Amino acid sequence: MSENHAVQATVQISRAGSEIRITVSGSLNVDSSPPVRSSLLSLIRQCAGLAIIIDLSEVSYLDTSGIATLLEALNSARENSVRLCLFGIRDQPRSLAELVELNSIFRALGSEVEFP
Repeated sequence: MSENHAVQATVQISRAGSEIRITVSGSLNVDSSPPVRSSLLSLIRQCAGLAIIIDLSEVSYLDTSGIATLLEALNSARENSVRLCLFGIRDQPRSLAELVELNSIFRALGSEVEFP
C-alpha cells in the first residue's frame, strides 16, 4: 500500500440553514470506511427530511469499501427521506465512481453525484 493510501479519512460536519455539508478527506478505504460509515449513518438518521452534501473533493483515494460506504449512506438516506448529493469527486476516486456508474445509481434513487 502506498503512503498516500495509508492516510486515514477524516469527517467534518457543518450546517448552514437546512443544508448539511459533510467534508471527507484523506483515503476512504477498507481501514477508514467503518468510522466514516458510522458517522454518515448516524447523521443521516438525525436529519430526516433534510439535504446532505457529501464533499469528497479532499478524498485522495477511494476503494470498493469506500464505494460500499457511500451506497449504504444512500440506502439510509432513502429510508430517512434525506436527499444526498456527492460533490467534488476527482482524480482516482472519480475514475472508480465512473467505473461503477455511481452517478446512475444515485440518480435512480433520487440523489445525485456532481463531478467537478
